[in-house]
Amino acid sequence: ITGGLVYRGQKWPSLAGKYVFADYVSGKIWAYDQISKTKKRLFESTGGNFSSFAIDHKKELYVLEYGRGLIYEIVRSQRPTRTMPKSIKETGCFLDVESQTMIAQAKPFEVNAPLWSDGAKKERFIVLADGESVDNQLDSNWKYPDGITLVKNFFFEQENNLGQFEPKLVETRIFFKKAGSYQGFSYQWNESGDDAFLVASEGATTNLTAKVKGDIQNFEYTFPSRSNCIGCHNSSTNGPLAFIPEQLNRLSSLGTNGANQISELAAQGTLSHSIIPNRRISPYSEADPETSGASYLEVHCGSCHNTTGGPGRGDFSFDYEALNSGQNYCGIALQSRPFEPQNTYLVDGHNPLESQLMQRLLTENKEYRMPKMSGPLNSQQHLDDVASWMLGQNCD
Repeated sequence: ITGGLVYRGQKWPSLAGKYVFADYVSGKIWAYDQISKTKKRLFESTGGNFSSFAIDHKKELYVLEYGRGLIYEIVRSQRPTRTMPKSIKETGCFLDVESQTMIAQAKPFEVNAPLWSDGAKKERFIVLADGESVDNQLDSNWKYPDGITLVKNFFFEQENNLGQFEPKLVETRIFFKKAGSYQGFSYQWNESGDDAFLVASEGATTNLTAKVKGDIQNFEYTFPSRSNCIGCHNSSTNGPLAFIPEQLNRLSSLGTNGANQISELAAQGTLSHSIIPNRRISPYSEADPETSGASYLEVHCGSCHNTTGGPGRGDFSFDYEALNSGQNYCGIALQSRPFEPQNTYLVDGHNPLESQLMQRLLTENKEYRMPKMSGPLNSQQHLDDVASWMLGQNCD
């Protein structure tokens, strides 16, 4: 929580005497009434990492954003709030919901190193308005147009009526940009697979039985809240986490000629230029264990712990720039050490299991588990790779 100020200006009488504060991670801002002991949300999530408040000579309120170094003035919104349909049939993303067929405008894409989500298999799509494209002229600072929509389908191997295991669609996430702000929503599919319904803003859970890495697992699956979405897809990450140069820079298996995926996306008009970037996350399957461990940390931790001012605590970063700069992660002491043994350091290059980083990955305590949206099922291969990365840090 970013502590704010009591409003004493004249521009907004309804805020007079109310304490205005923010959530640094989600970008939400509230006004707290000290008399009624109630709070009212003033703004939708914007993904801004609001770090402080200030007033001018007229006592009017301003909000400071850490990620991009911006100062915001409080004004009345001129745009209507987008209300998401309750049923996925009404979103327009699917040509035929019962057969789970996407619309033609939804262009599929692949990533080098996918997020681990309890072993789910995923499909990813990008939808743009006619004539729109993602401006990828710059190697790292891609520009995403208003109206861009990203869709991700989550499948789990579940038992059918014949006792066979087959992919079943469990969740669809829809993420879009409007008026410069990003919003994310989750839809939970019903048992028959012929419709999905909007998950409440606070998120939800369900019990799943699925085959994960060859073993049948019973576990609690989490559908993210709106704040969970913006906690990762925020201004410090420029919004998308999958449709980015280092994830898309790969040979495509979706096209017909085995070209680089960047070139294929440019040929279809999704990207503005056929420029192969210098940036690339190493795919897990192609890299040695130490490099795969770095890829895991970049994908799963870099959206918060990054050099552009993400919400992650600590004097360290796991984004592309940090992991490829030769940064030494040894000797980084943490102020908060919730786990036994009380190892001071983020990384223990001699005994990875005793490091605070590995304890965060292993714990079942949701309050401390990292990454925040990780579920109860860990990938042993990823854990082994992160351990290999730690051992390669030369912590003498």
